[in-house]
Amino acid sequence: MVTLKFKHVTLFAYLLLLVPIVIFFFGWLHWYYAIIFAALLSAAFVWLYRSDYMADREEIALPLKHFIGIAALIGLWVLMSGNCGFSASQFDIPWRNVILSDLINYSWPVYYDQSGYALAYYVTFWMIPALVGKAFGWGAALFALWLYQTCICLTAVLLVANLIKAQKTSIYWLVAVVFVLWSGLNVLGTMIMQMWDHNLYPLGLNGNDSYCDNFFNGEATNFYFRSTMDCIQETYNQIPVWLVVPLLLKKKRIHSFIFLDLLLVPFSPWAAIGFIPLMVVLGFQELYGYIRSDRGFVVLKKTLLAIFSPANVLGLVGCLVVFGTYFLSGSHMSGAASNGSDAPGSFGVLSVWLWPGELWRAWFIFCLCSFGIFAILIARKFKKDVLFWANIFWLALIPFIWMGTIWGRDFCMNASLPGVFILMIYMLRYLVDHVQGKPLRFWNLLIIIVLTVAFASPVMQTCYQIQLMIASRSFSTQILTIDFDTFNGQPLNKCANFVCADPSQSFFFTYLAR
Repeated sequence: MVTLKFKHVTLFAYLLLLVPIVIFFFGWLHWYYAIIFAALLSAAFVWLYRSDYMADREEIALPLKHFIGIAALIGLWVLMSGNCGFSASQFDIPWRNVILSDLINYSWPVYYDQSGYALAYYVTFWMIPALVGKAFGWGAALFALWLYQTCICLTAVLLVANLIKAQKTSIYWLVAVVFVLWSGLNVLGTMIMQMWDHNLYPLGLNGNDSYCDNFFNGEATNFYFRSTMDCIQETYNQIPVWLVVPLLLKKKRIHSFIFLDLLLVPFSPWAAIGFIPLMVVLGFQELYGYIRSDRGFVVLKKTLLAIFSPANVLGLVGCLVVFGTYFLSGSHMSGAASNGSDAPGSFGVLSVWLWPGELWRAWFIFCLCSFGIFAILIARKFKKDVLFWANIFWLALIPFIWMGTIWGRDFCMNASLPGVFILMIYMLRYLVDHVQGKPLRFWNLLIIIVLTVAFASPVMQTCYQIQLMIASRSFSTQILTIDFDTFNGQPLNKCANFVCADPSQSFFFTYLAR
């Protein structure tokens, strides 16, 4: 039997977030700034951990063989994702391989002597693999990348299982299986679009998640939410969101909201932004609890103490100063690569007032297949849950919002990550309470059928990867290749998303970076 104290699992989760950030501080900043910001962040974490977890007595208990089995499932899933040198890699992976390669081959911060650029991307996720790669080479870096991802995903499964109060081994397996297969009803969406004659890609042996691509009209109307598999196959550097969501939902305390969201910023600024409306909802719920129990000055005092807790304040200074200035130095954010359609730091709402009826129908079908049908099926259990309804409302709004470029769907794909993961947790709660071990009545059968259709997408995607490996006669193949293996010497139009074009004009590289 493997028995883990929940506070130790939580400690490990926080370390998975904090250690790469601290490595970034000491690798990229002047040593005195690194010490200051690392101390601030460490003090914030120590205060929060002592406040929320030191007295925690919960335990996670699993038979050893089942713990190993779940860990093996997660490890195999990460391996098959194609992002760490095995299997068929997806379209974004060659770019991420260039980032990791440059982090290994160049000193930190990364400056490119041929172009004068500097690497300015959310590189924090690669800090541990890059350090291993500097010491032992590319193969060791890929192994470290696989191990780091496996630790994140396994820890996320344990946190979610604890969140839904898992007691039986079968529930831990349920969480693990739903975690790796969680997806929208992409097959259904593709079939609808195909019957409507509005699908660019016929239903095939892949994830079928781009069924709205035909509606692109120069703005980001090619709506797209990521499944867990798509996230780890394409933008795996953002998977720390899977740790932050259960950590935040476990305590639901204002005094940790800002700190947790800030820990997400170095890995996924998009997801951190996408989390804000949901944290506001949870904050108002806590404030309502204060109002019901206290009055006047006491309510105001409690609210201010929670908002300006040591964790939130120290985390704000320790994280936002560094990563805010670092990300703003990127060419897209600074304006070096901008034009009239993507001014630096711009954001807005799509031109919905100009949408024809078919585009509104596409949005409705997308919402229905991505999260709406799930919400309808489980709504009776959560009809009084404010967060549940706020999450559904927010997921419906996200496709209308753009950030950075009006034609880019990054906000839609990545700001939705917290909401999609929260919906998965609600579905798991429903399955545990109303489906698992219960009589197979009509409603339960309907949910099982719907989930089977949803889970078909990642299964089909895995089959497609296996097909590609067989066709290439290789255990490592790429769907997309690029004609360079470093950003050094590349023109700005090829690497603008990843570099600072003029470090001398950047506050971060001028004053903070060593």
